[in-house]
Amino acid sequence: MKKIFMALILCVCVAFSVAQTDDNTMAKLALQYYNDQAFDKAAEAYAGLYAKTPNHYYYTYYFQSLVKIKDYKAAEKLVHKQLKQKFTMWEYQVDLGYVFELQNETGKAKKQYDACVDALTTNSSEVVDLARAFLNRGKRDYAVKTYLKGRKLSGKDVTYAMDIAVIYENQGQYEQAAQEYFNLLNAEPDKISNVETVLLSWWINDDNNEKKNILRTQILKYSSRYPDNRVYADLLIWYAVQEKDFSMAIKHVKSMDKKYNLAGYTVLNVANTALRNNDYAAAEDGYKYILSLGNRTILAPQAQAALLDVQLTRLHTSSGWDASKAAMTDKELKQYYQHYSVTDKNIDLYRKWIKFKALRLNQVDTAANMLLQQIGLGKLSPQYISLLKVDLAQLKVLQGDVWEAILLNSQVEKAMPNDTIAQVAKFTNAKISLMQGEIEWANAQLEVLSAATSKLIANDAMYLLLLIRDNKDEEDSLCVPLQYFAKAMFLTELNLCNQAETMLDSVSMTKDYKLNDDVLYYKAMIAKYKEEYVKADSLLEKFLIDYSTELLADDALYERALLQEQCLNNPFLAMDLYQQLLTYHSDSIYAVEARNHIHALRNNMQKQVE
Repeated sequence: MKKIFMALILCVCVAFSVAQTDDNTMAKLALQYYNDQAFDKAAEAYAGLYAKTPNHYYYTYYFQSLVKIKDYKAAEKLVHKQLKQKFTMWEYQVDLGYVFELQNETGKAKKQYDACVDALTTNSSEVVDLARAFLNRGKRDYAVKTYLKGRKLSGKDVTYAMDIAVIYENQGQYEQAAQEYFNLLNAEPDKISNVETVLLSWWINDDNNEKKNILRTQILKYSSRYPDNRVYADLLIWYAVQEKDFSMAIKHVKSMDKKYNLAGYTVLNVANTALRNNDYAAAEDGYKYILSLGNRTILAPQAQAALLDVQLTRLHTSSGWDASKAAMTDKELKQYYQHYSVTDKNIDLYRKWIKFKALRLNQVDTAANMLLQQIGLGKLSPQYISLLKVDLAQLKVLQGDVWEAILLNSQVEKAMPNDTIAQVAKFTNAKISLMQGEIEWANAQLEVLSAATSKLIANDAMYLLLLIRDNKDEEDSLCVPLQYFAKAMFLTELNLCNQAETMLDSVSMTKDYKLNDDVLYYKAMIAKYKEEYVKADSLLEKFLIDYSTELLADDALYERALLQEQCLNNPFLAMDLYQQLLTYHSDSIYAVEARNHIHALRNNMQKQVE
């Protein structure tokens, strides 16, 4: 008997295993039918599976298959059967109304949907489940009704505000969506970051500015309605920043700063954002306001440093050279560092000042001594000491002390072996070697740098390697034209235009070493720096006609596009040039920037049309 009993158990297990295997095979086949849109076969397969195992998974595919083949009566029976088992599932309740609707029984469908909403309790999970069920069947209006009923039951005016607002957005009802967001913020101001994150999407695919205009109108409306709620003032500033209207943003943020005694912190953040976006006037306005606060703020050192930074930048970018303004800025910088000394926090401004003194005020010796003094003090972090050494090495080259420059860069390589600054130092030494006619040594250094972690350095190193390969002359071991050109590159990078042009002319007077395209490009860059924009554009155009397949072609396209956009006021040609860069040089380091410029130009053109 015991053996017979064990045999029976074994048979049952085998039969169960076979049945389970058959079910798994059938389930895979049914899903394949469904994915292949063979819905009649899928319905038949899922009917068998559901009959044996009436779970939610089989129900879902079975129901959908029946709907696809328009067997609505069978679908209705299926829903009723499922409701008998799990009558509390909101999804099935909504499916019943959905089936009525598919059979054009709109009255019964509405009654079913309304009954679902009426049956809600204070249980928030029920509200969310029912709303989701309505959304799954495309019933957005009923999803909103569900959330509004849940809001009423909760006793709070802003419950489910974010959920309702998203539905309104999907329906294109942006005004109602904005009202939901702003009503929420009136009750819960700490949600502002969440709301701002969601509203950023309103800047996407808004070609006619409909969403942004609604947003601005609603912000002003709520600011007026609730003048004592700071959250709307914050939103107004946020909106102005998103629109890159920094003068307006600074105006609002100064007003808010005075009203709430914020000690300039928010003004500083907006001014810094304006500076990063090259709106120097707005940034300067913000920094001056902070300085006007006097002892009511501790931000004076930061604001003063930032203001001096703006003044230096404006001296470089403004047309013409204002000698008196330059002298005044130099004096103010000297006073600033006498008062605050040089630290890791203000070292970037100090480095700009040093280059300004050396290259614009022609005080190379003074600038070099100032760097040497700071390096000797040893009060800065090792990274910044290394940066100052690289800066000093450049000035040493200008002073004619090449070996000291090489020594300084070598010290940086040794001190910061795993930092990008070491690659910068090595690259500088490679260029110095090229200028000195040490071609083989320069070539060896550049081969190492062509695999540098910094994409920009690797790109520049590869350019010089190819330059050496194309112009190396076995009869001229010093490669004099290459020396001249390397010096011209060095001087161009320092914006010493007249000296750079002299060197480029020297290259042109030597034997043709295939440097004509490179000379043409650098002459264009010099013309641009000298604000001879038409000349620069003409040179770049000639380059792109004569040398469209050369290594600097993407550089030339990008630079010419910038000229047309920023200096020659020709956005249509600029956009075309950016597009050419993306089409013919998709792997260029300028590709991302080109896309950003195209997007900005399109938005500006749309605003002008309006």
